[in-house]
Amino acid sequence: MIYKAQHRTRIDIIFSILKFINSEGIAKKTHILYATNLNTKSLEKFLNQLISINAIEVVSKGRLRGYVMTPHGRRLFSLITRLYNVFEYREKNNDYLELLLKYLILKTSKNLNRQTLALINKIIVGRSGFRYNINLYGTRDVNYIISVIDEAMSIDEIIDSIGRLLFYLVDTNEKCILINNAIHQYPISYFKKIFTQAGIKPDRYTILVPSR
Repeated sequence: MIYKAQHRTRIDIIFSILKFINSEGIAKKTHILYATNLNTKSLEKFLNQLISINAIEVVSKGRLRGYVMTPHGRRLFSLITRLYNVFEYREKNNDYLELLLKYLILKTSKNLNRQTLALINKIIVGRSGFRYNINLYGTRDVNYIISVIDEAMSIDEIIDSIGRLLFYLVDTNEKCILINNAIHQYPISYFKKIFTQAGIKPDRYTILVPSR
């Protein structure tokens, strides 16, 4: 694993649980406990959360009673894997992954049977005629382009990133999620003002802030 055990986030733990269940087919609770290095109380909490979002379920097969991944759980496992690849396993982006996945899961939890999370590569032709080859994240009905503003970025890098995002939004009908990790230098109101001045309506963007 890239991340050290003591630095694991909620998404790291969920990923390790899903990964183990995926490898086992049917996984006993005690085996998951040892594989994920959690205590009983913490494991119970995470298993209940995964059951509540229909990612795993309890089954009995003969004398074996354990947990299996649902189709939605397999898609969630695949999404986390692909997002890790997109963020290149950099530890500082772990908060971004957690925030993004939490948002996407909440947005789709009411319609899990119809809506599934996905990472989609699409070519979109804008009104200008420009073609955009981009990664979108979300569901079958609603996709988002993701942009991250990091506190380590220079002002020129932020301007370049926001400029490209605004051009894309003005030229298409797509939506975006802006992850603002520079909240101290640039509050949410700063970016909302920029979006408003560019004519981007509030229903086309969401600004998320990693917890400190």
